[in-house]
Amino acid sequence: MPNQPTNPAEALAKRPVRWTIAAVAIAIMFSLAANVTVRGVYNLIAYYETAISTEQQLAAVTTARTKTTTQNVLETKAPVESDRIIVKYKADAKLPPGLTIAAERANLEKAQGLTKVLTINGIDAEVYQVSGDDTAGEVVDRLLASKRDLIEYAEVDMLVYPDLIPNDPNYGSQWHHPKIDTPTAWESVLGEEIVIAVLDSGINPNHPDLITNLVPGWNFFDNSSNTVDTVNGHGTKVAGAAAAVGNNGVGVSGVAQRVRHMPIRVSDDTGSAYWSTMANGLTYAANNGARIANMSFNGVSGSATVINAANYLRSKGGVAVASAGNTNTDQGYAPNSSITVVAATDSADKKASFSSFGSYVDVSAPGVSIHTTNLSGSYSNHSGTSFSSPITAGIYALIFAANPALTPTQADNILFNSVDDLGEPGWDQYYGHGRVN
Repeated sequence: MPNQPTNPAEALAKRPVRWTIAAVAIAIMFSLAANVTVRGVYNLIAYYETAISTEQQLAAVTTARTKTTTQNVLETKAPVESDRIIVKYKADAKLPPGLTIAAERANLEKAQGLTKVLTINGIDAEVYQVSGDDTAGEVVDRLLASKRDLIEYAEVDMLVYPDLIPNDPNYGSQWHHPKIDTPTAWESVLGEEIVIAVLDSGINPNHPDLITNLVPGWNFFDNSSNTVDTVNGHGTKVAGAAAAVGNNGVGVSGVAQRVRHMPIRVSDDTGSAYWSTMANGLTYAANNGARIANMSFNGVSGSATVINAANYLRSKGGVAVASAGNTNTDQGYAPNSSITVVAATDSADKKASFSSFGSYVDVSAPGVSIHTTNLSGSYSNHSGTSFSSPITAGIYALIFAANPALTPTQADNILFNSVDDLGEPGWDQYYGHGRVN
């Protein structure tokens, strides 16, 4: 959700959105001289096959809670407590005379049996391994109870999982493009010169629909520049939904078909990722020119550290986008103005059967049977809020390409006020402000 409005233009993003979509879109186009309501981004000539309903298959698939493997990604799994914690120390901690912050940190680490793992650049939060005698939750509870004078916050470094549900690869249609009317936007903007960072499992750098606009990224799992997707293909699939090259006579087209995409590997060899690694990916994206960072993982908006890193990205002019989750439950996360959280819809503009919901949802986007790039260098259909998120990230890329001078809050306003309102009038917990358009 956007920051609290301070002027009439920003006030358009306040809940509930009660203006007609047409009126708001026209106002935004004229005020920003962008001539884009982000309607219509896709060329279906070579790729549109028979659209087939998948609700029955999805209902069966999404009941599974299978851990990510290199062969299959069945995700409805909530974040899992790890044996690591994240601590953000106060920069201006008031200590008794004679004590230094460095000494107090060292005392805290020793007393709690903590081993430092890394520092999250840009936000200066520390990640620690807890001892075998403690759980991470127990250590966090002790710190919050006794060290409020020294720490700004402490939280468990949760493991989060990708929000993807594999589907029958024979459903070869990109139905989401006419649904969100992206071809109209392509008439004036394609995402040129904008960079989307894809925080995921890496990418297949030789995929014919991804190689052209690939820019260097970073691997935070191996701490190297090797961002080849050797995990499960999740990052390759997500990247294609946002950034596959369009109008090139090959395969499919992403929402922003000329955007540059930056792979940032945050996942381990099972496909899961720590909150701290996600935060490092966000600050890396911010420091290396990305205007959008996509996180197709469940639960990232529940982390103070990830939100802190998303704010860092916003301070550099970028926006963070995340998937809402595939649990078909209200996960109870608080709304925040730092990360745009995206739920999933189907081809009938209904809530996808698996899509999580709640007060933290900002918008919704197509997420059922999305035809996209895959690890083998070919194409297949996949479902999950993992794809609603990069579709929305691609729309942000079109918005910034139309007017690179926009602030993150202005881009939020355009996105939230150009939606098709679904469900209850105005904002609601299933569709947010509405389905992106």
